[in-house]
Amino acid sequence: MRVVILAGGKGSRLWPLSRESFPKQFLCFGESLSLFQSTVKRALMFCPLQNLLIVTNRAYASLVSHQIRELGYQEEAMLLIEGEGRNTAPSLLASLCFFQDKGVSEEEEILFMPSDSFISPLDRWVAAVDEGRVYAQNHIVLLGVSPTRADTGFGYLLLGKEDLGLFHVRQFIEKPPIVLAEELYMETHVLWNTGHLLASSKVLWQEIEQHSSSLAKARSMTCQEVLESFSSWPEISIDHALLEKSSRLIAYPMDLTWSDVGSWDSIYDLYAKDANNNVTLGKAHAVETKRCMLFASSRKIVAHQVEDLCVVETEDLLYVGKRGKSQLVRELQRVPGLDQDVLTATFVTRPWGSYTVLHEQPGMKIKKIYVLPGSRLSLQMHEHRKEHWMILQGEAFVELEEEQYTLTKEESIIIPLRARHRLSNRTLEPLEVLEVQSGEILSEEDIIRLEDDYARITCITP
Repeated sequence: MRVVILAGGKGSRLWPLSRESFPKQFLCFGESLSLFQSTVKRALMFCPLQNLLIVTNRAYASLVSHQIRELGYQEEAMLLIEGEGRNTAPSLLASLCFFQDKGVSEEEEILFMPSDSFISPLDRWVAAVDEGRVYAQNHIVLLGVSPTRADTGFGYLLLGKEDLGLFHVRQFIEKPPIVLAEELYMETHVLWNTGHLLASSKVLWQEIEQHSSSLAKARSMTCQEVLESFSSWPEISIDHALLEKSSRLIAYPMDLTWSDVGSWDSIYDLYAKDANNNVTLGKAHAVETKRCMLFASSRKIVAHQVEDLCVVETEDLLYVGKRGKSQLVRELQRVPGLDQDVLTATFVTRPWGSYTVLHEQPGMKIKKIYVLPGSRLSLQMHEHRKEHWMILQGEAFVELEEEQYTLTKEESIIIPLRARHRLSNRTLEPLEVLEVQSGEILSEEDIIRLEDDYARITCITP
């Protein structure tokens, strides 16, 4: 079996914790692993790492690699990197063409998995996949769960004839309006689609050719050709492009706890409540408070004598809204006058490691930089800022103009304006550096890359 993890979503309904630069699939919610890392662990129950394909976009490629390394895997998983997000139908096309290029048999089953699901208990999910494989040669198998409410954010599977514990799907309805969702919720033979799709390449190509001529042209293309023309593909989900039209759908009803962790209301539904039906995560306290969702990531939250609120605290932002309406937070990100930095996380990964913005004010920014063993940043310069580096941990090798320096803990160096410089970690231990930037422009755009190990050569100045 081959497994494909779709990991390109923005997670905008979990703002402000989930940001465009660090979306929900890479976050941890009271667990040691992120949603994406848990998905990888589940995928590896059905295939070795070399048979796992992860589809993401350029913005998240280093995040994917970083979190796979955190799991302790030495070899690299296969990555398909899209130039931009075009929803799941083009992602599925690129995956099919990838396997076609690799000579994978069209009879082999492929399991497509979202990267942001919460699933418990795991053994029931494993059993569902195993039993669904029996039908994957002639059908598209969808794993579903019984609805717990009327919700417009999911696809609904209307069940027909039963066949050995699985059901033929008589109709697939993706994200219905609320009136229809309420009607479907009252039906007895209806499931939510969890986004797990199991089928052979042969079946998927047959259904694509029958129901979508605009997508079917990919059959004669290589994966590279699909990726190079990615912006020209329809921006459409596989649900709308194929599943709503196909008559070859089989549903497996899973008896387990599942969530797409798609909103703060879904987080509220997942976690245990106190005596007053409050959910408190992090350093959050509810006093004489009822039915509230409280999440604190860095500071303490105390809610006193309030009801039905959703309060989310991050290092740089506090959101307060009405619980039950949290899916609407995505609309706040388009409010005129709201700074665009609300879309950017303070923790950012790069191919060489990561950095965290600790403090920012006009004319100054403080970062903690983490450089992986054996990695180095680009040879670069800045037109509008100088930098002061202090070594917090490890040993740094610094190239500054024509000079070279080796610095250890508590030693520091100043990088002048317009000076050519590079930071490297030549050791087998992590390197941590405190960086203080000062100048009139402190954005990432003020980086002129002269040499780069990751093909990011740019000369961008404001």
